[in-house]
Amino acid sequence: MTILHATKVTGAVEAILINPNADDDSIETARVDKVGVTFAGFEGERHSGLVSKSDVRYRKQYAIDTPFRNTRQVSMVSLEDLAQIAGNLGVEREGAIAVGDEIALHIPPQRIYTVVP
Repeated sequence: MTILHATKVTGAVEAILINPNADDDSIETARVDKVGVTFAGFEGERHSGLVSKSDVRYRKQYAIDTPFRNTRQVSMVSLEDLAQIAGNLGVEREGAIAVGDEIALHIPPQRIYTVVP
């Protein structure tokens, strides 16, 4: 069982972004003023939906095109983290629009994020 610890996180939403075009391979998103949110994710976003079909990323769990519960309804990114990553790589920071996230946040480094093994 996961143990959750209370944290105090402060920050601000810089942008709400969606990629409405499921017909291309682009991960670029566009700013929107507002968006409807359901258990399926952001309305009109290419990754929304209660069910998704498996692809090569899930080949160890499912055969290709097997329907399964969608687990990527919303993704967020810290603009400060993007700036640090871009600096470490020596590239220009293009921001959240270039990496395909739906919420771009200003969150000062607080070291409270989940550690993924």
